[in-house]
Amino acid sequence: MIVLIGGFVIRSWDNSFFLNKLLYSLKPFLLIRKGFFIFKDFFIFTKIKDFIINLKWKAYMKKIILITGTTRGMGKRMTEEFCKLGHKVVMIARNPERGEKVYNEFKSKGYDVILKIADMSKKEDLDKISEELLNELPKLDVLINNAAIQTEPPETRIIKGNVSFEEFEKIMRTNVYGPLYLIGKLFSLLEKSEDARIINFSSGLGSLGGPRGDYYPSYSISKVGINMVTRETYDELKEAGLLDRIMVFSVDPGWVKTDLGGSNAPRTIEQGIDTPMWLSLENREKLENGKFYYDRNIIEW
Repeated sequence: MIVLIGGFVIRSWDNSFFLNKLLYSLKPFLLIRKGFFIFKDFFIFTKIKDFIINLKWKAYMKKIILITGTTRGMGKRMTEEFCKLGHKVVMIARNPERGEKVYNEFKSKGYDVILKIADMSKKEDLDKISEELLNELPKLDVLINNAAIQTEPPETRIIKGNVSFEEFEKIMRTNVYGPLYLIGKLFSLLEKSEDARIINFSSGLGSLGGPRGDYYPSYSISKVGINMVTRETYDELKEAGLLDRIMVFSVDPGWVKTDLGGSNAPRTIEQGIDTPMWLSLENREKLENGKFYYDRNIIEW
């Protein structure tokens, strides 16, 4: 279907049901000739044209964002802030009860959210939600690997021989293998976006060049690992010629007051989510692909 007036043309997009309905509701102002809709009044045409273009611009601007670990802390706050900006968020939660509670809370506020239940350490969970999302989503604009665990006691040290093999494996599966695997499973959706972003939550404890404020060996090693996932993904994107369409970053939110960070942490959740949200939405020309960010600045690996 095509809308015409003089030399001006508005083509319908995908034969939109909404556009069809809109045009037929404007019948008094239109002449219909052989499938063409011709506006009788130029002023009305310009108003309707501006309305349709604005509608399509808003649809273009709306992003589909997937966030892991969305039932509390930074994941929950990012979900809410993205929704307030008009974006659609796919919430990944490990605990079904908490997930449903937060999902219902957000739906009651009119937010556009989808809930998927998955434990990031379990391949079968990630396979299941990935298959569902590949069938349900037209694309994925932003993948934020936020979920992480730290279950080691503070006195854990490699040289004391008290690093638990089981705890180390559990932390690595959740903090490294899960994000790595999810990127691969959802990559075809990221390829369908014109400007996709992958954001991996890291930590200053994972920096090999910067100062480290504490130990937690398994957690620290896992964050070195997630940084390597970022570097490897960047190199693979470069090899595939996709750097102009897909960006990948590591981000250190700092020591934030959350269940993981504890009450003694000096930074607020608002401070922690500022950089990952900025990396998700900022003009790509202002960002450097494949880097490690803290407070909107590039830091050492």
